[in-house]
Amino acid sequence: MEDFYNLYIVYSTSDVQTIFKCLYSYIKTKDQIGPLKKDFTRNTKTGKYVESNRTIILIKKSLYQILKREGFGKQNEYDFMITDYQIREDNHPPKDSVPHLFFPINTNLSSSLSSIEIIETKLKYLSQMKMISLDSWIIKKEGLVIFTSKVDILDRIKIKIILDDVEDGFRVSWCKKKFFHHFKNFRLSSLKSNVLYKIDESNEDSLSDSDKEFEDEIDNVIDKK
Repeated sequence: MEDFYNLYIVYSTSDVQTIFKCLYSYIKTKDQIGPLKKDFTRNTKTGKYVESNRTIILIKKSLYQILKREGFGKQNEYDFMITDYQIREDNHPPKDSVPHLFFPINTNLSSSLSSIEIIETKLKYLSQMKMISLDSWIIKKEGLVIFTSKVDILDRIKIKIILDDVEDGFRVSWCKKKFFHHFKNFRLSSLKSNVLYKIDESNEDSLSDSDKEFEDEIDNVIDKK
């Protein structure tokens, strides 16, 4: 049976570090654990976010099954219960958006890193976990992440959910179609630099197969507009 990454919710009043230590004590291999983040609820009157007792985690199904066998899949005495994260219709891109990610270039982050450095680090971490391959995404300097068809829609949703972080002010959303439309006349210069460049028709044949996957992805989305 394939051991894939999935989103789960841990109900606990403990902080993320304590929850990670608990998960780590049950792993068989280090790659069973992915990113964790605290979940926040938004006060509709004040607009402020308040930390909840939910922590969203990305782990392999095998680890989830171990935790369930240990009794953590139901109410217990340990202040630690894990359940499936239910992906709903509103987790999918809305009609005015495309299945690629947008992150505002924010200079007021708690981290000393830039927005691009933060998302690049996080995506590389997901690639090291082998959830997605390094050649299946690129980052545009304006704050756009484009995926190839190698990343299916469910994985894109999981990635968006786990990357969108209220606590450190690093918000991630689906990219609006109008914004994405501006990229029709762009192509990739190289996967190593993760930079899009203005199309040069005379050099189109020199693009690699991976580069053309991004071209096709851009054209496919624009054609559906």
